[in-house]
Amino acid sequence: MRVLEDMSVDELKRLLKRLRDEGEERRKRAYERRLHDKAMLVARVLGKRLSSSKHEFRRGDMTIYDDAHGGVGHVKVGDEKVLSWDLHGCTRPEHFAIVRFRPGPWEDELEALYAEAKRKKAEEERRKLIKEIRELAERWGIDVEELMGD
Repeated sequence: MRVLEDMSVDELKRLLKRLRDEGEERRKRAYERRLHDKAMLVARVLGKRLSSSKHEFRRGDMTIYDDAHGGVGHVKVGDEKVLSWDLHGCTRPEHFAIVRFRPGPWEDELEALYAEAKRKKAEEERRKLIKEIRELAERWGIDVEELMGD
């Protein structure tokens, strides 16, 4: 393997360009898969509230942190940040939202957690709707079963 210090300026420039291009491809891949959105939902639905806008989810060696007000967050596996995002000041979020993305097996775990968070969120919404329907029916003396028959 070559040592960077042994490379010419032109070789270093070409290597830097390749590295930037590869980084941009990773950023696009993470953005297109909406990994930051999935992580945010997991933190907010399955995690614990740290403050009005901050949430943190922990399971095993995975930690997901989201600061909705600050527009920043990250996924860590052990001590390593494998995904981080910064949504503020983004005029083209597909280029700026993803700050770090290191592909790995953690992505499958995130997908499973995202599915769990979506189910939980849907069930919470379902319970709210049922409660509101029952309250309105009681308030107005309306037979819900009659309305359901229409």
